[in-house]
Amino acid sequence: MADRSRPRSSKKDAPTGQPTSRITIYLNGRKRSIPSGRSLSSALSEEHIPVLVRSLKYHRPRGQYCGTGQCAGCLVRHNGVPMARACQIVPEDGDVVETESGWPSTEHDLLSLMDRVFSQKMDTLRGFTRPLVLRRPYLKVVRSFSGLGAMPDTAPKKSPSMEQKTVDLLIVGGGATGRAAEQAVIEGSIRQRVHLSDRRVAGESVVYLGPSEDKGFLALVSRKGLPALQVTSRKVLVATGSYDAGLFFPGSDLPGVLTGEGLESLAGEQGVHPFQSIVVFGGGPRTRRLVKRFGSRVKLLAAPTTLSEDLRQLARSLEIEVVERSMILSAQGRNRLRSVLLQDRKTGEQRRVRAGALVLAHRVLPNATLLFQAGAVMQWREGGSAYFPELSPRCETTVPGLFAVGSAAGFLDPTSSLESARCAAETLAGGGQSGKNASSQSSSDPAGLLAKRVPQEDNGFMLEYLTEFLRLPRTRKTVLCPCEDVTLEEVEGVVKEGWDPTLEVVKRLTGTGMGLCQGRYCVPDSILLLSALTGRSPEAIGFMTQRPPVWPLRIGDLAGGR
Repeated sequence: MADRSRPRSSKKDAPTGQPTSRITIYLNGRKRSIPSGRSLSSALSEEHIPVLVRSLKYHRPRGQYCGTGQCAGCLVRHNGVPMARACQIVPEDGDVVETESGWPSTEHDLLSLMDRVFSQKMDTLRGFTRPLVLRRPYLKVVRSFSGLGAMPDTAPKKSPSMEQKTVDLLIVGGGATGRAAEQAVIEGSIRQRVHLSDRRVAGESVVYLGPSEDKGFLALVSRKGLPALQVTSRKVLVATGSYDAGLFFPGSDLPGVLTGEGLESLAGEQGVHPFQSIVVFGGGPRTRRLVKRFGSRVKLLAAPTTLSEDLRQLARSLEIEVVERSMILSAQGRNRLRSVLLQDRKTGEQRRVRAGALVLAHRVLPNATLLFQAGAVMQWREGGSAYFPELSPRCETTVPGLFAVGSAAGFLDPTSSLESARCAAETLAGGGQSGKNASSQSSSDPAGLLAKRVPQEDNGFMLEYLTEFLRLPRTRKTVLCPCEDVTLEEVEGVVKEGWDPTLEVVKRLTGTGMGLCQGRYCVPDSILLLSALTGRSPEAIGFMTQRPPVWPLRIGDLAGGR
């Protein structure tokens, strides 16, 4: 076996072209030289992934996690604007950046002692009921822990006026599938349209989608640096794609534990990242992509199930050790990940692996929030362990005029994703029959498109995996909702106390899903968790109400709107 005490060199990991130019920023009042042209979180991670924020209740360290602006792991104050996501900022020379949580500093926070004092959980909902005299000071202390940052340094001199636009078709999503749908619609001669790019590309995001006063849809669009845009549209095509899922285990919120998208965002186009040894957990297309790109730094490939033969051979060709049917027991470290504890799901044998990064690439989840909000009927599909929209053969949802395509609709394969975009575009351009309810059995599917979606029946490996995990003893708290510091133990307590174990009830009792990511990471796992704890189906666990905005929005952007 190859010596793994130090990383193997590879041209893939080395920067290409000329040496990167550098700029100077001010980080917490001190000058800091960083490479230009990279995101702020990436530029600050030359040596190691930094602690940029502390969690609300326990003041646990946080670092970049998703790299797509969806989580709350890299919030900073940027040029006087609070709660900016460092992964979405490309800094300029002279920028002022401050971390806003922790005392006396974010990196060295004495308030993190709360994490040790409350070794299992902190009850912030009920607090002290007896003696009553302690309840008021207790709540005062607890409330002082909530909130991140202070108000902006300056206020706008004039409130912006919201713009309004009326179109025939609104396409939401600027990825390959959205662009393919747009091109097919153009070829079909629908000219009056608007195409909104993915927020990672152009800083535009639809934060609300619902019915308008007259027949059609009303959408509210947040635009970076511009007033919000109010769009009225007869029809809407949703191609919002998917994202890498999270996973809960002790230490899953440590800096250094991140999704596959998080690692790719941190590395940027040049592939530069601070991790000398990486453990990748997964076995699908994302895992294959990560292994190809970062193979020289990947120390171990751990898969929750068995791997395909081609992925197994790829790992061997890169001298990457492979462990199949493996479970993550914990991630360990103080302010950053230092090691990963794994267990063989067959034999129960445990193994500790030293690593600087644990990359989660075990499954993807649909960006389906707008479909929930617009009233489309959603169904749980075991193949993706998530809710996907019910569709007609023409990719129309149960809401007439609302279409869903690509991975957001369950077409996870790139080829079928593009097929779904073309199929919906034909209908929108007049080449297919529209208005059929998705549940109607009269519509035929001659191309067999719906059969290419993620299967409705599967082995449900994620539910099986989490059921096994819950049987194991735990000595440390497990954070289920990093935004709100809700622990697995709190959710287990709700079930043991006899409350109705639906997601909406658990949300109200614990705060799960009410954080800045709005449940994108904790809610899918919470559904599986409650199903494993109660033996009820995921459909019986339900979902929570999707309230706008589905992306962060400045209140001032709403000025002048209805």
